[in-house]
Amino acid sequence: MEPLIREGKITHAGSGNFAGWHVATAQSAAASRFGRIWGRSVEVPA
Repeated sequence: MEPLIREGKITHAGSGNFAGWHVATAQSAAASRFGRIWGRSVEVPA
């Protein structure tokens, strides 16, 4: 995904309507299975 960001093909990515703990659990599972994963966490003001 990082190459696509550098090329300007992705400007915003999101996780939709998932709760923060769902995203954190999925990232943790992916990291333990695949090693380092791409991801940044940003909180959007309500």
